[in-house]
Amino acid sequence: MKNLRVLCPLFIYLTVYSLLELPALANPLLNEALVLMEQEKFAPATKHLESLVRTSPPELDAHEIHHTLGYCYEKLKKWDQAAEHYEMAVSSGYILTDYAIYRLAQIHQEREKHGEAIAWYQRLIEQYPQSHHVFDAKYEIASVNLKQGNHTKAIELSSQLIANERSDYFRRATYLQAQAYEGLRKWQDALLAYQRLVDADNSDGIARKALTQIQRLAKAHPRLTITRSQRVTHGMVLYNHGRFTDAIALFRKVSPKKDDKLTGQAVYFTGRAYHRRRKYDLAIREYNKVVALYPGSNYLTRALYQTTLCYRRKKQPHIAQKRLKVFVRDYGWSEYAHKALFDLGWVQENEEHFDAALKSYRQLTQQYPSSRFASDAYWRIGWIQFKHKQYDESIKTFASLMRLFPGNRLAMAAHFWTAKCYERKNQPSTAKKIYREVLGKHHWYYSSRAEVVLREMGERIESVKAPPVYTRVNAVPHHSKWKHVGVRRSARTGKLMELKFYDDAITEIRGDIKLERGNQNTNYYSLIECYQKKRRFNEAYDYAQQLSTFASMRDENGAIPLELYQMLYPVYYNDVIKKYSKKYEMDPLFVAAMILEESRFGAEVVSWAGAVGLMQIMPQTGRELARQLKMRRFEKNMLSNPSVNIEMGTKYMKFLMNRFKDNHALVTGAYNGGPGRMSRWVKERGLEDLDEFIEDVAINETRRHIKKVLDSYYVYKKLYPSETDLRESPLPKTSDAVGDEMSGE
Repeated sequence: MKNLRVLCPLFIYLTVYSLLELPALANPLLNEALVLMEQEKFAPATKHLESLVRTSPPELDAHEIHHTLGYCYEKLKKWDQAAEHYEMAVSSGYILTDYAIYRLAQIHQEREKHGEAIAWYQRLIEQYPQSHHVFDAKYEIASVNLKQGNHTKAIELSSQLIANERSDYFRRATYLQAQAYEGLRKWQDALLAYQRLVDADNSDGIARKALTQIQRLAKAHPRLTITRSQRVTHGMVLYNHGRFTDAIALFRKVSPKKDDKLTGQAVYFTGRAYHRRRKYDLAIREYNKVVALYPGSNYLTRALYQTTLCYRRKKQPHIAQKRLKVFVRDYGWSEYAHKALFDLGWVQENEEHFDAALKSYRQLTQQYPSSRFASDAYWRIGWIQFKHKQYDESIKTFASLMRLFPGNRLAMAAHFWTAKCYERKNQPSTAKKIYREVLGKHHWYYSSRAEVVLREMGERIESVKAPPVYTRVNAVPHHSKWKHVGVRRSARTGKLMELKFYDDAITEIRGDIKLERGNQNTNYYSLIECYQKKRRFNEAYDYAQQLSTFASMRDENGAIPLELYQMLYPVYYNDVIKKYSKKYEMDPLFVAAMILEESRFGAEVVSWAGAVGLMQIMPQTGRELARQLKMRRFEKNMLSNPSVNIEMGTKYMKFLMNRFKDNHALVTGAYNGGPGRMSRWVKERGLEDLDEFIEDVAINETRRHIKKVLDSYYVYKKLYPSETDLRESPLPKTSDAVGDEMSGE
């Protein structure tokens, strides 16, 4: 607890520092304008800035004021005033002139003043060749030429972008080039350009747009030739975007040829499309065609393996087991052989043929020791032995897993469950010793569980020797690597951030990272700050995660700075969380942990299943909760409102807490997998050992979600040990120095 008490004044200091943070500028009126800009109150900000233009204080750079005014007027969509002030900011002596020029050009382009736009873009390219906007300017010039009907010029400019290895515009420029060929009525050249996009990557949005254009051209110009190979790639675009029925129709248009590789691919992915639509009998029919008619197509073993998965999905494990045995016997050389062997063991285990399962798993560890499934096989062997009370054998298996796969997530689990084995063997002293080892290793999830178990066994955890920030959290305050992070910014980045041009600062920093300019720790740190200031918290988290992996951010014990660790476990929207946690009698840290694992505090995040916002609420669930909250005219977009989303999510968590008697693990699992399913599992298996219950959760996503949320909840409680610590996560210190879904059941 001594170490915990040290944290309190530290976090209070950081919070106060962030709240008192002011721009490093001498003029109070400019300071106030910048505060208003950060609050997106651009109209009153312009009044202050216009006053500064009139008075021209000698301590201020007039170009900065005009640049800032241009930015405010642009946000207000007052294009004439914005253009006027941006142009007045242009000067060879002003450090941010290229940014003013680029925005000025964009305003002219937005207003369809194409000549002026091109002139300013060209000036940027010629006078500021090192600007991170050079390639943007070249692309925009090509776009303007395309819009003006200068198709030959657009092709010339887009070709330059395509050929430049430093450009990120390959795909967009190729698409633009195809449009220019269409403008010249060169239909075949346009088709080939669109096709190059599909051939290079058939999974992104540009590929989908390119395919739409190809289909339009082919319909309008029947003489254009679509080859068999191209039809397959077109089908793959549709398949990768979930349009399975349309994909099947295209694959069927591939003219079949005897034992042809291309036909085999088309038939195989027809099967995969049926498979993805859960039409398993139709999928099996297509896979069997591959085996019978196209065995030389490179899709033979894939089809055989996928067939076994279909039988498992059809709940015909005996057929799946039989086919897996044949596959393992006859295709041991296949890239799918190790996975098939693991699947065989899994099917046998689920059918309670434990001896057969152990045999299959052991065969995998011996025959494919380097397989990515080898560690899983060791884990399953040890778990089966544990469940059958063969604790000595389980200990040996877990020891092998830890020795052969150090650092592996399952090795961490094996470490914890070795202690459980000794506990079950009625050897508490040995069990406690191993739990303490787990506690000191900073294992994800299992270290926190080890502490809980030790406390239940009557141990005093405070005596555990560990880095200053205890147990699971391998982070330290007063970290030597933290002293200089953020204070070595480039002059341009510092000025952009000082003037609150965070979008432009992000462009500058990401460009510096790509070109490896400046101090990378500071670059990533500055990106975190920019995204936090823009309240794009999930993106701030991503860069904090990347920064935390840098060897240059770790001390001799592998610990990272406490301040950086706090960025990985933030408390954004703190007032809202506390408000509704109090209303629904929830621990705000448990709510914060749920938000972190659901969305990384991304208010606009939408999952693949359609769950929306901070707490990933499904629209139909939101509609029901809105009815309970007596909210009128509920619409899906309301779920992107942090206050609405957090209230709904917290209310639902309280409902689950009541249903599952305040058991955080069960509540977390029910939040992800549905309360009906969780109730059924509890009824079937009981809760004699919560850890064992969690490991036996059948759905991998739900099991992982339970562990992730419980682990984050544990860390939050370490980082914010008292109510006074629970304040809005402080934004990073500023220095402008140069240098799955919420589902019900």
